[in-house]
Amino acid sequence: VLSDDPEWKLHCVVGSRGIGKTALVKKVYDDDAVKKHFNHTLWLEIPRVSDVKELMKNMITINNDHSRRVIEAMDTNMLAQFIRQLIESSRYFIVLDDVPDIGIWRALKCTFPIENCGSRIIIISRSPELCHNICVETRGDSHVYSLNLSEEESWILFCRKVFSGSLVRPLPLMQISKDIVEKCNGFPLAILVIACALATKGKNTEAWELFHGSLVAKLQGSYSEVEHMKRILDLCYQDLPFYLKSCFIYLSIIPKDHVIDKMRLIRLWAAEGLVVEREGKAIAQVAESYLNELANRSLIQVARKHPDGRLESFRIHNLWYEFILSKSRERSHKVRHLVIHDHLSNDIQDIDQFKHLRTLITLGSSASVSSSLLLKLLSGSFKLLKVLDLKGAQLVKIPE
Repeated sequence: VLSDDPEWKLHCVVGSRGIGKTALVKKVYDDDAVKKHFNHTLWLEIPRVSDVKELMKNMITINNDHSRRVIEAMDTNMLAQFIRQLIESSRYFIVLDDVPDIGIWRALKCTFPIENCGSRIIIISRSPELCHNICVETRGDSHVYSLNLSEEESWILFCRKVFSGSLVRPLPLMQISKDIVEKCNGFPLAILVIACALATKGKNTEAWELFHGSLVAKLQGSYSEVEHMKRILDLCYQDLPFYLKSCFIYLSIIPKDHVIDKMRLIRLWAAEGLVVEREGKAIAQVAESYLNELANRSLIQVARKHPDGRLESFRIHNLWYEFILSKSRERSHKVRHLVIHDHLSNDIQDIDQFKHLRTLITLGSSASVSSSLLLKLLSGSFKLLKVLDLKGAQLVKIPE
């Protein structure tokens, strides 16, 4: 990606769901050297059912309501031309995450000038055939990279997490360890979450045997890759201490792929009553220890650390996000939490649907949420509202 080769390049990263494609590319995308090397960077997640115009609008940074109205008035061809003009004079790096079919690529590629010096595009996909076809019909230098962990690589990853990198296992745990790694089918996320759960049990053979027995029971029968992964995630979720389960499920209110600031989340947890003082520790200290536990179990992914190594911000793996979202929906079918972010529609008509609202939060840039929408929401009768976080909102005053 950072080579001095001035030729435009396309890289396709392909692999099964949960193999770690997005996590790997995200590390590259977030690297400071990458940010400095390119004039323009963009990460675009592609939904399974995609509207090309909406995707193009998501590629444009909107600074105010006027800009929003101008962009909304453009058709697909006008948007494509506008985007080309924005990036044609810059060295750009663009990631298209989870491209489902070649039609999406054909619709979007007209927005990417290929004459730029040293520009790069990475496509993330589950389909080797799709990536091959994209490369065949695309001008320029293109490559396909397949991600699959071998048996040896799976074993090394497992040992690194459970036994602090040592490949020498305690004899009583040898066969259990081998069987567990085999059942992970080479999926890095499965190996990580199981290994991190087992690391909390030390060398307690009885605890390992109990976990192994639960894993065997969970995976009895034949399942798709996705269902296999879901069952492993459910087992690791059930293994959490009770105090972490509610805190983890709460993260489902945050939009998918959003980077979450640690201190902001701690305040939200505290306001919701999910964290209390414990063993002489203040709420902030307890909450930070909870977040560290979630990170140590690979339930959250560290996005940024403070210079002293402490967690500053984080995100949630897509599979974990889908899991906790389904869990939160099992608990309630009423709208109790509303998080307004970049792409929420501004034409909410029925305020009554939010009468059970307990939490109202704004995320994203200050221009991403119109003041008219917020005023409309805040004019409603929210008798159950417990948490109000309007950071960055364009409001002069809150209605009485």
